[in-house]
Amino acid sequence: MSLKEAIRAMQTEQSINTMLCKVVSVDGLLCDCEPINGDANILEVRLNASGLNGFVITPKVDSLVMVTKFERFEAFISSFSDVEKIEISCDNILFNEGLNDGMVLINSLVNKLNALENKVNSIINTFNTHVHNGVFPGPSATNISVVQVSGTLTPTVKNDIENTKIKQ
Repeated sequence: MSLKEAIRAMQTEQSINTMLCKVVSVDGLLCDCEPINGDANILEVRLNASGLNGFVITPKVDSLVMVTKFERFEAFISSFSDVEKIEISCDNILFNEGLNDGMVLINSLVNKLNALENKVNSIINTFNTHVHNGVFPGPSATNISVVQVSGTLTPTVKNDIENTKIKQ
C-alpha cells in the first residue's frame, strides 16, 4: 500500500463516526444537535439518510439521538430515544403484514354510518307510528302497533372511531 493509499484509508475510517447527542432544534428535514461529550454542535443533521422525503422520523427537541457523520460536514440521525412523529411518503405502506386489509377513510366511513343510522331511525319511526286502515274487523282504522320498537340509533361522530395517533 502506498503512502497516499494509507492516508486515504485513515481518512475514510475517521470520516465515519457516531456520537450521542441531544436534539437542540428541528426544522423540516434537518435538526441541530449538541454532542453529549461537549464538542461543538452539529448543524443541519439529516432526519433520514437522504435528506429527502420518504421515511422521515422527527425526534423530539431535548431527546437523545445517535448522530452518524459520514462526511466532514454531513451527518444523519441513526437512532432515536424519543420521537415526535413518523412520516412516510411512498406508494404502499404495510402494517401487520397487511392482514387487516386497507386503512379506513374516516370521513367516508362516518358518512356511510350516518346514512345507515338515519335510515334505521326512519324505519323505526315509520313502524312505531304506522296505522293500518280497515285491517281488523271493527272500526275503520286500527291503532298504531301495540309492540313498539324502543330507542333510536345515535349518529356516529368522527371522534368515536378515529385513532388520531395514525393519520393518512
